[in-house]
Amino acid sequence: MTSALSAAGVTPVIACEYSFPFTDPSSFVTLASILEGVGSAAYLGAAPSISNKAYLSVAGAILDTEALHASLQRFAIGEVAPAHPYGSAIIPNAAYTLAAAFITSCPSSNPALPFSAFPALTVTQGLPTSPGLSFTFTSSPLPTGTFYVTFVNGLTTVSMAASVQGGMIVTMVPEDVSGQTYAFVTNANVTAVTDAVVLFGPAILEVTPPSPTFDLTIM
Repeated sequence: MTSALSAAGVTPVIACEYSFPFTDPSSFVTLASILEGVGSAAYLGAAPSISNKAYLSVAGAILDTEALHASLQRFAIGEVAPAHPYGSAIIPNAAYTLAAAFITSCPSSNPALPFSAFPALTVTQGLPTSPGLSFTFTSSPLPTGTFYVTFVNGLTTVSMAASVQGGMIVTMVPEDVSGQTYAFVTNANVTAVTDAVVLFGPAILEVTPPSPTFDLTIM
């Protein structure tokens, strides 16, 4: 990508410094699997912003590689690699929210990032979970009034009714999500997540896909 930017007359930014909290191989691969999924979702979410065709083939090649990495890492930690037939797309500020926790510093010569992090949404129960199960999160402060937990997974964006019970946000995992899923607390029932509707999040869930079924009548 840096070569493509340079060829187009743009000066690429200098890499930032990052810190990852794990040192043992198993934990690091688990984290890497999640971050690869985030990277793929960020690339896909940013795709509509690419107006220069000179970038498209390079961006597409990077997305393809990110997805292959994610599948290999998911397989390595015992998860279903192709857990969903479609990739997920998240908006830029959501991707930055997830990445910001690992950024320790960036060169002062870099331009200021045009992103801001949303308030955190934290998973409060074990993963993976399954469609149709109750699930809980927490945030600070807790949301008030009418709000929803909106799940982004593949081509699906679905808002589920939610409430605060016992100091936690309680909702149901939708039936039509599987694999790495992004959850936001939103102020409305929406079919697309935008900056204007996000109150907290995203949090990342791993949702176990259903067992495959086979129609032997077509053989």
